[in-house]
Amino acid sequence: MPMVDAFPLGLVLYGTTTTILADGSTSYKLMAVGTACVGTESEVGIVLLNMGAGPSAVLLGMEFLRIFNKSLFLLKDVVILIDSPAKPPSAQPQAASAAAANAPATPPAPDTPSSTK
Repeated sequence: MPMVDAFPLGLVLYGTTTTILADGSTSYKLMAVGTACVGTESEVGIVLLNMGAGPSAVLLGMEFLRIFNKSLFLLKDVVILIDSPAKPPSAQPQAASAAAANAPATPPAPDTPSSTK
């Protein structure tokens, strides 16, 4: 969020952070506590403030996806935002069943004589 938009909102400063941009350059940002709304839902989180004058678009980061419990899918010409499952599916049962399927069969135990005469 640009600073010129943040000041009139009275956002509370939270600290500073360093971000690394796609071109590898470093950018220093002020952080503030803000509220984001998606549809009828609103959640509080950390927003980054842009120091210079730039586009006034506000971007929601990955942290807000987690806070809102949403999943984002990007396709060629489509953006889909859906509710995330309450508990993500675990890969562990699949790994265990795959290991069991690939494990060699256990040979039966040989009969041992109880006594020899």
